[in-house]
Amino acid sequence: MVLVITLVASGHGFCLDSRACISYMASTCSNVAEGTRMTKLSKVTVAYVAGLFDGEGYLRYKFGHISKRRREAGETYMTISNTYKPVLVYLKSMLGGFIVRSKPKDYPKHKMRWFLKFSSQPTFKLLSRIAPYLQIKLEAANLLLENKALITKMGPRTEGEKIRLRRLSKKIGDLTKRGASDEIIREQDSLESQKKNKDL
Repeated sequence: MVLVITLVASGHGFCLDSRACISYMASTCSNVAEGTRMTKLSKVTVAYVAGLFDGEGYLRYKFGHISKRRREAGETYMTISNTYKPVLVYLKSMLGGFIVRSKPKDYPKHKMRWFLKFSSQPTFKLLSRIAPYLQIKLEAANLLLENKALITKMGPRTEGEKIRLRRLSKKIGDLTKRGASDEIIREQDSLESQKKNKDL
């Protein structure tokens, strides 16, 4: 597997295999301690994360009746997946999040796939850092960031706000559906659908 990283600021790109990436990033970012705030990440690290997210990431925003909640609510998160777990362990040491795994049941010969998942607030924080370097997922990321105030608003929402959020949910879903092929996302959506049907 080869990872392609594009440094937008300098206009240069370079390729490294997974193990070389980890070695290179560790040497250039040795001053970044585990758990360091995202605001202190180097430009090289931010570009590296953006490249991974563009190629192996998934962004989700859903507004509606989620799980067993009787009122409409929003759900925001992002994931970065890889079959080489040390890549995600390295990212987690700097960015936080949590790692889960999934192996396609219908394809037993496929490698185990790992996912680094970020909840709502870390998603907004990370997207704000990597957005300038994104290409494929730039439009979806910008939509989420531009509507952060409405998405994270506390308290009851007006009907007008709910309509805007439903439209936003559909738009982001349309933009990211091609990247939603990972098994864990499909399984999660299936479980939510089953729970919703039981509540009816």
